[in-house]
Amino acid sequence: MKALRYRNPREADIVEVDDYTIGADNEVIVRNVVSCISPGTELTFYTGTSPLLGRDGGPRYPLIARSGAWWMGYASVGEVVETGSAVETVKAGDLVFVKGPHSEYQKVAERHVFKIDGCGADTAAFLELIVIALTGILDAEIRLGETVAVFGLGVLGQLVASMSGLAGARVIGVGRRNRRRMDIAARRGCDPVLTADAHLDERLSEFTAGRRADWVFDATGNVRGLEAAIRAAHTNGEVIVVSGMQQDAAYPLPLGADFHFRRIILRSSQVGGIRPALRHRWDTGRRRRAAYELIPKLDIPSLVTHRIPFTDAPEAFALLDRRPERCLGMLLVYS
Repeated sequence: MKALRYRNPREADIVEVDDYTIGADNEVIVRNVVSCISPGTELTFYTGTSPLLGRDGGPRYPLIARSGAWWMGYASVGEVVETGSAVETVKAGDLVFVKGPHSEYQKVAERHVFKIDGCGADTAAFLELIVIALTGILDAEIRLGETVAVFGLGVLGQLVASMSGLAGARVIGVGRRNRRRMDIAARRGCDPVLTADAHLDERLSEFTAGRRADWVFDATGNVRGLEAAIRAAHTNGEVIVVSGMQQDAAYPLPLGADFHFRRIILRSSQVGGIRPALRHRWDTGRRRRAAYELIPKLDIPSLVTHRIPFTDAPEAFALLDRRPERCLGMLLVYS
């Protein structure tokens, strides 16, 4: 079968790897139909900027998209083609979501497949990104009538903005000068949608009557965005980072007057866990089911900018790396 490989930073190709065969009675083999590219974490491994590369036994080049290689994709939808003798919840022909990398086939334990029924493969491929956004919302404690500012209007920021509105907040979107992303954010209920420029702090103060935001989500993936997000938070407010690995970690993060005197709380939201108070109620399974039920309210099709054949995956990553402003949801399609 074919799988994506990174030979070196910014050097990707498609290679042949061993075919999957059932090795245990609880295993499922899935033939991919579509997979979604994560524009944050995945890109750091493609570009060689991830702090996890080669660290403490971490992955090293060449990197190949095999089961468990979450750094090369974690959002695939495919058709079950074979099951082990003990598998009960899915059968051959079922459409399922797998938290697996970019390759023609996946082999996973039964507990790691999520049956899709009622939405298309393209939409379901965003399921893990929806879970990530939902985890950020649950990590916050948004109350009806509060103000939320979302920094970064990529896929993750758009999802967080939609969910913040569903939670009862007034949502302010903040992004770069990208008309398409700003228009999508406005249609999702962001009012206003502001440009991240030299006048941002002044306009945020104006639109919040001087209070700034009760909750701020940083979905920019860069330290400059996080710095601006800290300035946007009200006294004793909270900044929740949902964007994963920072793309410019070498840039210093000033933690001076805004952070210090206004007692800002800085929280990392990561899909592998959740705010401790919710740990026993909102496990991974519940969050995934809740995310799936939210799909009809999130207008996922508006986020898709590219459907690219899997064999052209190297070109897809090069485009995401060089022209990120052109890209929102990028799907690899398997024939």
